[in-house]
Amino acid sequence: MIVKGNLRSIDEKYIYIDAQKFRIADLDGRTRTLTDPELADRAKEKYILEKRIELRKQREERAAEAEEAIADKLYTDAGYLLVKGEWISRDQYLRNKVDERRQDLAKILAVPLQKKVYYENGFVLYDGDWMPRDEAIHLDERSRSVEGPSSGLLDDGDAEPKSPEDNSARSIWDIE
Repeated sequence: MIVKGNLRSIDEKYIYIDAQKFRIADLDGRTRTLTDPELADRAKEKYILEKRIELRKQREERAAEAEEAIADKLYTDAGYLLVKGEWISRDQYLRNKVDERRQDLAKILAVPLQKKVYYENGFVLYDGDWMPRDEAIHLDERSRSVEGPSSGLLDDGDAEPKSPEDNSARSIWDIE
């Protein structure tokens, strides 16, 4: 029910509009809020709080959108690169790439360099172990005397030592 008219007075139990009298207990919450100063103050504070929260959320959303929109340009202009979801400087990116390449090359070159260093220092690979050439010859001669003449340094009576490409177990390279 909607009542139009001039508000004359409000007491503890009734509200008077023009010549009519209405019980406050019978009024809906919105109408009570409009007529009761305490309820009106509470409703006003609640409304203000809700609007502040809503405004704060809107500001945070807009700030996040703005940050995303300009972050790429700011970071790129400052010399940063986006790598796997993380901004890093160009210098750091290049250092990382150089380190990765060094590790790759170290893996590739480790075995040939190891062989070169051992050979230059008089070692040979015999039966899977590096040892001085004289010791390898001694072990080979001892094993040949036990196993027979076709094992060890020479292949089937050949007069040439085995080649480095034929690096099977129990072979010696570069024997003089």
